[in-house]
Amino acid sequence: MFNSIMTGWYQGKGNKNFRKEYFGTALNYYEKALKHARKDGNIGAIAITLECLSRTHNFLNDKVSAIQCAEEGLSLYKNDLQKLPFKQGAERLEALLHSLKRKGLEEEPNAES
Repeated sequence: MFNSIMTGWYQGKGNKNFRKEYFGTALNYYEKALKHARKDGNIGAIAITLECLSRTHNFLNDKVSAIQCAEEGLSLYKNDLQKLPFKQGAERLEALLHSLKRKGLEEEPNAES
């Protein structure tokens, strides 16, 4: 129960800071939320927190971490697509991954020149 409460509390703090565009602070809160969600074993909480981490890493231009978090979250969502929130989460992360990977391919030639 404690870990569930702490997951929600840190998730909320992360969301508040993300909306204010304090991405570094949001990242810190989301990482704490993920730690508690993993201890709690709540697959939905882990997946949504990974989704938030992915979006935050993306805003911080850490595409590698953004992709890693998105892929892990997507695999968790896909374990139970019968649940509507999981299906919607999977759709969001698939779109985010597509965008991240497309951007990575577009930027790759510029990095070499």
